[in-house]
Amino acid sequence: MSPVLFVGWAATLFPLVIRGAALPERSDIATRLEAKIKQLEARLSEVEDKYGNGLTDKVDYGDFIQQDGWVLVFRATSGLGSPVYNAWMRSGYHDDYTYTRATMPCGCTSTNGSCDRHYRSRLLDSWPSSALDKVKLAVYEGGVEKAYMIFTGLGSNYINWFSADRLVESSWKDLKSSAHNYFSILGWSSGTDQRNFYVNRGHGGCPVDIGWLSIKDSGNHCPWETSHQIPAFVYSKSETMINWQGAGHVRGFADVMAVWVKFRPSRRQWNQWIEWRQGTEWRQWTDWRQWTVETGDRVETVDRVETWDRGETVGAGDRVEIVETVGTGDRD
Repeated sequence: MSPVLFVGWAATLFPLVIRGAALPERSDIATRLEAKIKQLEARLSEVEDKYGNGLTDKVDYGDFIQQDGWVLVFRATSGLGSPVYNAWMRSGYHDDYTYTRATMPCGCTSTNGSCDRHYRSRLLDSWPSSALDKVKLAVYEGGVEKAYMIFTGLGSNYINWFSADRLVESSWKDLKSSAHNYFSILGWSSGTDQRNFYVNRGHGGCPVDIGWLSIKDSGNHCPWETSHQIPAFVYSKSETMINWQGAGHVRGFADVMAVWVKFRPSRRQWNQWIEWRQGTEWRQWTDWRQWTVETGDRVETVDRVETWDRGETVGAGDRVEIVETVGTGDRD
C-alpha cells in the first residue's frame, strides 16, 4: 500500500483508539474499515480513469501476469455459479491491484489450480488497442491448453476483437475458412438460456447444431450442453467443428477459459518526434498513432528515430510510428 494512503487511513482510525471507553463496537469498526476500503478503491479507480487511459500505451506492463510473452487480461473458471459475460462486462472492477492480488488464491494467476472468481484485469477497461498486436482466447483442462484462437488486436476494442474478421490463427483448422452463424462475445440467448463467447456454424434443432466453442452461462437448452456446472466451457476437442450432440467424447468441457493480449514491440528508446511533408502541408505525430505515407512524401525527424533517416523518401503504404510524446520540437 502507498505510504500516503496508509498515513491517511491511519489518521482516520487513530482517534478511535485513543477514546478508550468510548471505542465503538467491533462490528462498527469493521463497517467503518469496509467503507474506508471502498473509498480507497473508488479513489484509485478515479486516478486510473483520469491518468491511465491516455498513458496505457506507454506504461511498463511488468506488474501484470505474463506467460510466454502474453499478458493475462481475463481468466474464467467453470462451475463458479456466476456468469462469465457479467464478469467480462463489469467495468471498474479489477483483480490486478496489488492488495487485491494478495488476497487471491494462487490458482487465479495461472491456468491450473482453483480460483474463487473470474479474474479481470484493469486492461479490459483501458484496452490499449493501438499498443496491441494480438489477442488470444484459449481453453484449458488440468492446466493444459486444449484449443485456442488468435485475433489481431490493433484498432480493436474489448468487444469487437472477438470476431471472424479479426481471426488470424486457430487450433481448429476449418474455423477461418468456414461460415458462422454466431461468432461473438454476446453470443446467443433464448429465455434464460445463454451462450457467450459463442462460435457456431449452424442451428437446426439440437441434434444438428454444429460448432466449435460455447461458454454456457445459464440454462440447458440442448442435451449436448447439459452440465451440473454453471458456467460450462463446451468446446470441440477435434481440429474441426463438431456436431455438438453426436460428438460423444470429442465434445470437451474445459476447466478454464483465458484471454491474453500481446503487445507490439516498443521502440521507446528511439523516437520522440516525427514530421513529414505531404504536398505543401506538414503533418506530425505526437503520440502513438499511425498514418499511411504516400509515394514521394518526405520524412523529416527532429529527434532520432531508428526506422527512418532524415529526408528519406518512403514508398506507398509504408507506415511511420511514434511511441511517446516528448514535446513540440522545431522543424529543420
